[in-house]
Amino acid sequence: MKLIIVIILGLLSSGALGNAIKIIPDGNYEFRWNINYSQEGKVEFLATDYVEITNNNINFIHMPCYKGLNANSRYNFNYKFSEDLTSLEITGKDVGVNNNLYIKNDAGDLEIADILLRFTSENIKNNDQDFYQLKATSNYVFDDEITLTITRNLMKPLSNYKCLYEKIDFESATPQNASELNNGLSGLDKTNVFGRLFLPENIEQKVPLVVTVHPSMGFTQLDYFEWLSDLGVAVFDIQPYLSRGFENQWFYKVSEEAATIDAYKALDVLSKDPRIDKNKIILLGW
Repeated sequence: MKLIIVIILGLLSSGALGNAIKIIPDGNYEFRWNINYSQEGKVEFLATDYVEITNNNINFIHMPCYKGLNANSRYNFNYKFSEDLTSLEITGKDVGVNNNLYIKNDAGDLEIADILLRFTSENIKNNDQDFYQLKATSNYVFDDEITLTITRNLMKPLSNYKCLYEKIDFESATPQNASELNNGLSGLDKTNVFGRLFLPENIEQKVPLVVTVHPSMGFTQLDYFEWLSDLGVAVFDIQPYLSRGFENQWFYKVSEEAATIDAYKALDVLSKDPRIDKNKIILLGW
């Protein structure tokens, strides 16, 4: 009998020890992303996600839209726990169309930096059960850094919306002014462009579509994506600037005519998508 009790106590204590050495105990957390600009000496907020963690499983509950590191990138990073759950490594690239994390190489082309974050016991900033917190930093470019702070959050997010999209490439043209359109598109070189398609979750029938055209700053007001999704409406956010290698429009680098052609070409493509109600497509701009 004593031997049985000793064995049971040993198992319980080993379980407690196992929980103690987990790098992240089970529960709900905030993932807060920042970028540290070394030359400017400032920190810029990128995004906050709400995540449920169970053993080696990371489940994203709420992923709002942000102008910085986009939800597709955060969602598709490789989140890998060690076998004994005592460390977590996050690797990947920014796969989206956001402005902040793009850099230009010597040829002037836009590139994407690698992300590598590793959490061990040394990264624990607070081991209190109700305010467990870890922080890790990844080298970036020009001595800048990406920082991820993981903090236990006992409160549930206001919604389960995740700002995920499909990147869709299509063919357009790039006229510099209206006079170049006198002969239609026949005299213009073709331009490969892209946009982001945001679809409501769990759609069971064709949905209406809003094609968004953003202003000179280079991005659409971000709350519209979730607002329209709640209405059961898809959004196709065309990218006239980043498609042509520019982050914004302050010096009229992309003409209004080029953006207009992008919108009409997007209409051609999305009206054939079996998930979209081709009779309910509108254009929304700022």
